[in-house]
Amino acid sequence: MFRKSVFRINLFTFATDNHNLNIITHSMKKFLFVLAVAILGTQFTGCNKKKTETEVEHSDSTAVAITPIDSTLYGTSGEFGMSTFTLITDKGDTLYVTRDHEDGSMAQIYGSTDYDQRYAMTTCDNGESIDVLINLSELEKFLKSYKIVNGALFVNGDSMQIVQLCDDSLTLRNCKNNEFKTYK
Repeated sequence: MFRKSVFRINLFTFATDNHNLNIITHSMKKFLFVLAVAILGTQFTGCNKKKTETEVEHSDSTAVAITPIDSTLYGTSGEFGMSTFTLITDKGDTLYVTRDHEDGSMAQIYGSTDYDQRYAMTTCDNGESIDVLINLSELEKFLKSYKIVNGALFVNGDSMQIVQLCDDSLTLRNCKNNEFKTYK
């Protein structure tokens, strides 16, 4: 008695009769399921490709060591003023940075700021400000074997805080046992 009419538009099938309105057919349900799985799959694999702050090093044993990525820049000082500093990196880039942070706090500067000296520097405020600046030309007068990672000084594997660094002396504090050592 009632006439059934079917209209096909792209992926949708509209079927009408007197009691039933079928909007999404079985094939459309399959398509939506596959689409949802594909979206979820890209979300989960996308999380694994984000850059992280640490690299994981695997050894032959079951222990895993996490080593931070070193953001320290090395170079020679160029022009500088009362509130600015220029570092010409070992790669040839010239960086113009300020000595104070956006929040008004001052950078940690160890040693003097002289023209044509070697420095290790980390930045903050999107590379606009000095976070830590260490005069390597002065440091190397007292230490021959050291490592700097993200602006932190390590001597013989121990984390050391620079208390004072100048042309004629260096004072360090061992972060593990709070012992002080002065070099002259």
